[in-house]
Amino acid sequence: MYELKQIIEQLKKLPFISPKYCDNCGAKHSEEDFRFLGNNEGNFLFQIQCKACNLNYMMRVNPSMSGLAAQKLEVMNLDLQPEEFKKFAGKPKVDKEEALKVYTDMRKVKTIEDFLKLVSPSD
Repeated sequence: MYELKQIIEQLKKLPFISPKYCDNCGAKHSEEDFRFLGNNEGNFLFQIQCKACNLNYMMRVNPSMSGLAAQKLEVMNLDLQPEEFKKFAGKPKVDKEEALKVYTDMRKVKTIEDFLKLVSPSD
């Protein structure tokens, strides 16, 4: 099976798999733009962050006997640091109903006490 070092070497050698330029601003990606997030069910997850415009997205690399396949997962422009971003790698998607409930509950929050009540475990 592939190791991380082998995946990174392949990404450097195969320009059609690894993005070379930012989708948003066109700046050229450097090696520092790529961060390894983890291995999930045999897939290697990377965060790519453009240093010029701060655009972030994840890339899933799937190694197999026939070679590598890569897929960009989500494009987002946010202020998450790599350590915080890593917490979400490989997690299941948020259900639409769950997101709607959080949205409607947060609309009711007017004070810090309201927020603390909302996020505190109920007995």
